[in-house]
Amino acid sequence: MQNFNSAAKPASLSLFSPAAPSTGINLVINNIIQKHPIQLDFVQCGEIVNYTPAACYVARSRGQFPVRVRQQGGRLICHTADLIDYITNGVSQANQSVKPIRKSCRKTSQTGRPSKRESLDAAAAGLTVKQMRAQKNLVSVK
Repeated sequence: MQNFNSAAKPASLSLFSPAAPSTGINLVINNIIQKHPIQLDFVQCGEIVNYTPAACYVARSRGQFPVRVRQQGGRLICHTADLIDYITNGVSQANQSVKPIRKSCRKTSQTGRPSKRESLDAAAAGLTVKQMRAQKNLVSVK
């Protein structure tokens, strides 16, 4: 009768060791590490996570891009460690990303071509559209 407790225990295998079982996730992670040692471009990260370039920017602007996005100079980058963490755990890191710059929309100083309604209202008041807009801005400031 053999005693199974006395047998030598195998060394614990790390996720990134070459002796680790070659599962699909390990192969993907090893490919990512070989191609992008430290960081990768934001769009490249999106392609790995199966996003199109346009979808990457849309998801980022909505705060839904799953991997943490950082800004380095003017470039958007993702660290390889964050990408691997998302692939292995599946937990979104969107709340840790750098916030996108949003365009401010000011309704008080409207510019551009006037609407038909605006033109008719100005003509009825005996004013130009520009004068009517200026009056509205003065009223809204007070």
